Order: sequence, then C-alpha cells, then structure tokens
Amino acid sequence: MDYSSNIDISSDLTDSSKFDLHDRKLEIGSLNLDNYNCRLDKHVCKLIYDVEDCEFYPLDENDQHSVFIASWINYFTWWDLQNEKDKEGLVSTYISLVSNRYYEKVHSIIGFNIIVGRPVESDLDWFYKERNLFKLRFKDFHPVGFLSTEQEFKIKDEFNELCQELDDLVKGSNKA
Repeated sequence: MDYSSNIDISSDLTDSSKFDLHDRKLEIGSLNLDNYNCRLDKHVCKLIYDVEDCEFYPLDENDQHSVFIASWINYFTWWDLQNEKDKEGLVSTYISLVSNRYYEKVHSIIGFNIIVGRPVESDLDWFYKERNLFKLRFKDFHPVGFLSTEQEFKIKDEFNELCQELDDLVKGSNKA
C-alpha cells in the first residue's frame, strides 16, 4: 500500500522484523489521516510514524488537529490488533469516550444554563465554536480500515445523533 503523503516515517521499514505490524499501522494511519484531512478546510495535519515505538506523533506539537488525530490513530491501530469479540466492546467504549470527553464538554455549559433557566447568550460564542469543532471531527465519521460495516454504521449513527442534539440544543438562535 502507498502510505499517506502526510506521514513521515522515522526510519527505513524494510529491514524491520516487525514490517507487517508497521505496514498495517501505516495503512490504518494513512486511511484515517487522509479521511480526517478531507474534513478540514485548507488545513493539513502531518504526522510522523516512529518505527522504534510503533506510534504516530504530530509533526507540529502546537497543531491541535494533528495532536487530536495522532492520539486517535494510535488508538485505532491498537484496536485493530484485537480479536473480533473484543472489537464489539471497543465500539461501545469508543462511543462512550467521545461522548464523555468531547460531547459533554460542549453540551454541559449550555445544557446546564437551559435546565436552570439561566440566559445562555453569554456562552453562545464558546458553544458555537466548540459545537462546530465537534461536528467537524465527528459528523458522518467512523474510523476506517479495520471495522465491520455494521460497526462503522453504529459509530457514525451515534456520532450523528450527538451532532444533531447539539444543533437542537439552542435551536431558534439566530447564530445557528
């Protein structure tokens, strides 16, 4: 397979005793990095694959998109090594991680204000910025290259539902 042009490799793979492992990780990394880069407008994430520790790292440590995608690609390549039974549990775990780590962060401030009847106007700029970032990362998204079609649909459907909930949260605002 040809690897993504946005992945640099720290050293030559051909002499490595772990060539098959590196090749599979680079295949999954390439598919997911290219998928993610297609979502970004004029921004390109670039990663380096470290042959010694079999991990992806952002070339620019200050690029939040690259830091984000490198950490998830490392998770996906580990996920690929699991047997099919374990992958089913990992689908649920992944959905929970995204929901708890990213969705709740966006939902919490506006959602709490709405519940207690507090005005939300002062938090709207932050909410829209974070909502748009969440949607950029997760709307119509699922990891590629190692899941069954059913697992991909489950993840994509769950993430689209979360995106819709964020859109519905402050429906009627003129900034939506």
